[in-house]
Amino acid sequence: MSPLTRWLGIVAIALVVLLLCNALVYRHRRGTFVLKQKSDAPFLKQRVEGPQLAVMLLFVLSLLLGVCAPYLLPQSSFNVWLGEPYAKAVYYAWCFLGCVVLGTLVAVANLLVSKRYASQAKRSHEA
Repeated sequence: MSPLTRWLGIVAIALVVLLLCNALVYRHRRGTFVLKQKSDAPFLKQRVEGPQLAVMLLFVLSLLLGVCAPYLLPQSSFNVWLGEPYAKAVYYAWCFLGCVVLGTLVAVANLLVSKRYASQAKRSHEA
């Protein structure tokens, strides 16, 4: 196992442990792991918005790249790295963490945009 794989694995494990701790603290504070639904529609019947769909698509494509690398890029350094012990597990963990980070960035951006529009609407209403 190369030092790169070792360090990426250690950092990925640490981040997953932090995510699990965050989930446990959330459950302790809220009493559930699940967010309250915005609408009455069942969870699997709700519409997926564009940014969420883009994050999901990027996640699936990155997973497919890890699976198809031996066939698409047989001589690449990426494929050689994936051939190391535990490298695929580390790669898939980082794909998951990247999805979490991108999803969080999309949620924060939506929150900031909605607050900005709310403050502009409040100012225009006061004027």
